Order: sequence, then C-alpha cells, then structure tokens
Amino acid sequence: MTVQDWAAQRCTISYRAPELFNVESHCIIDERTDIWSLGCVLYCMMMLEGPYDMIFQKGDSVALAVQNPVTIPPTCRSVQKLQQPVSS
Repeated sequence: MTVQDWAAQRCTISYRAPELFNVESHCIIDERTDIWSLGCVLYCMMMLEGPYDMIFQKGDSVALAVQNPVTIPPTCRSVQKLQQPVSS
C-alpha cells in the first residue's frame, strides 16, 4: 500500500504504469515502470495529448484503461510519416 500511495501522490495518473494502480505484495517495481511513463510522454509529444488524457478528463477509470492496448488514430499525420519507408 505504501508504494501505491506514493504513486498516487507523485505520478501523473494518465502516465502511471498499470502495476502502480494496484500494487500487490512482493511486486517488483523497477525500470519498466519508467519505460511505460516514457512511452506515454513520447506519445504525448507526437499526439499533443497523453494516451489516457481524454479518459481522465471524462472522469472514466484510467486504471481500467491502461489494461488495454493504446490505439493510435489512423488519421494522425505524424503516424503516417513514421510508417513511410526510410530512404537510404
């Protein structure tokens, strides 16, 4: 509960790794939680909003949303550029 309370106080909810919402006894919290948050930051840099920001703003459960894969809108111009083959 200490780790869970710490995460609730210090981690932005829409960037928090799934394992920090319900920390189980003897759970290992390591650099993978930081990688999750980094992925959310990179997503935000590309999309100009975090992957779970709209869910949080609507008042829906971010803790449930992080259990599902993130979908990238197909109309995003940044994604279209990333999917183009790299020319040599």
